[in-house]
Amino acid sequence: MYTWGEEDYRDINQIIWKGANPETGETLRVIDGMPKGAPVPDFPELPEQFAAGIDRDDYHRILKRLKSNM
Repeated sequence: MYTWGEEDYRDINQIIWKGANPETGETLRVIDGMPKGAPVPDFPELPEQFAAGIDRDDYHRILKRLKSNM
């Protein structure tokens, strides 16, 4: 188990997360900090994936209009 900060789950390895994994027998561990992530793959663009009918030019035009009203 990984923690997200020094105070998060401070005593979990003494209270709950202790002993052996019931499936593999490996010792359970609490590791301070987050695990190193994998590189984000560079996928091709998928037009209209999340906003059907709005292309990139429409999006930028709408964004510009919204920003001008702020």
